[in-house]
Amino acid sequence: GSMGSIVWQLHGSKQGPAQVTPPVAFYIDRANLSVSLNAAPADLSYDCLSLTSTRRAPARRVLTAIPLTDIKQRWVDYVVKVKFAYTNGTLDVWKNGAKVTQYVGPTLYRCDDQTAAGLGPYMSLGPYKWAWGITNSTLTQLTMYADEIRIGNENATCNDVKHTGSLSCAH
Repeated sequence: GSMGSIVWQLHGSKQGPAQVTPPVAFYIDRANLSVSLNAAPADLSYDCLSLTSTRRAPARRVLTAIPLTDIKQRWVDYVVKVKFAYTNGTLDVWKNGAKVTQYVGPTLYRCDDQTAAGLGPYMSLGPYKWAWGITNSTLTQLTMYADEIRIGNENATCNDVKHTGSLSCAH
């Protein structure tokens, strides 16, 4: 459907920042895989627990849209490096060794009710279709494979975690 689905995300922890809409996510729709960001500066706060508030989470920004024709029916290697922050965060994404996203700015958003400031986002992998049963959808099947998932620390580079058969990461 037009709302799409999430296939990979870094989601906020309960009672922590960014607990409703994932701050970083890969969305898939009819034509693209989109690298998206939901973030805002620290001086803005959102009513994350309200189901009716117009300020539940910041608006989604698409940083990069990759045509599905470029990734369907083949293995694709993604590397994501993110520094979560309300002001000077960073988000870099490589596809098969080529940098497709380079962002500097807020990478989180504050929730009015957050109490666990130390709980940061966690990774979630696999199709997530939040609108099924709420809106009509033309998507009836989605097959996704994941392999060789690697997680580095704050000092890791793209070349440290990329697939062994991928090209070197370009900067």
